[in-house]
Amino acid sequence: MKDLEADPDIKMGTTQLDNNLTAFLEEAENVKQEMNSIREILKHLQEANEESKEHHKPEALKFLRNHINSDIISVLKKARTIRAQLEDMDTANAQNMSIVEHCQLQIGHSSGSDPVCSHEWTLKEAQ
Repeated sequence: MKDLEADPDIKMGTTQLDNNLTAFLEEAENVKQEMNSIREILKHLQEANEESKEHHKPEALKFLRNHINSDIISVLKKARTIRAQLEDMDTANAQNMSIVEHCQLQIGHSSGSDPVCSHEWTLKEAQ
């Protein structure tokens, strides 16, 4: 049985997978933080809405309206950014899945001649 730690193909393959997973998790954490910031802005919007019901002076209402409008624009920008990030993550996930499917087919039909899948073949041989 081969030593899994000593085989460079296995190390390279699992390192690449670990790097991909780490990058994905970092992107997911960034999206989560952006969503939390949207929640905070929405709380401020609710507070501003309640405050606007209490004021009757035009100057105060104009200030609140401007504040509400800027918060709404901020939420829209953040939402667009989140959507773009999620679409990028989905595209990257689809690409990774197609590579995995390709490797699974190569492992089942050849001796691992595809360099992308060589680490997968080596893993299968080691088992």
